[in-house]
Amino acid sequence: MSQDLLVKEGPLYNLTVEIFEKMGMDKSSAELEAKSLLWSNIRGIDSHGVQRIEMLNSLLKNGGMNVNYNLKVVTERPATVLIDADRAPGAVSATHAMKLAIEKAKTYGRPIKPSLPIWTGTA
Repeated sequence: MSQDLLVKEGPLYNLTVEIFEKMGMDKSSAELEAKSLLWSNIRGIDSHGVQRIEMLNSLLKNGGMNVNYNLKVVTERPATVLIDADRAPGAVSATHAMKLAIEKAKTYGRPIKPSLPIWTGTA
């Protein structure tokens, strides 16, 4: 029989950042990825929370994730952009893409209306 364990957000965040840095992520990437995972845990979506650290480490070891990524714009048009994320951690590439999309939306308007929210995310 398993019991739930309550862990304070601050120490868990710090530990998660430390783990990601030891996996080779730079501080900024580690913080983004940690925030993304904890966002899920705090909202009770534990399946997308810190339990994913083991899977991410596995992806890193077998080449599925790249912590030395090079985000590149492949194609850009006035209102759209295609990014090669180079297998970057998900929170990193999603945050980068969202920032570009927001800048484009300021000029050209938002692409979807109305829409339901993304249930778990990073932006």
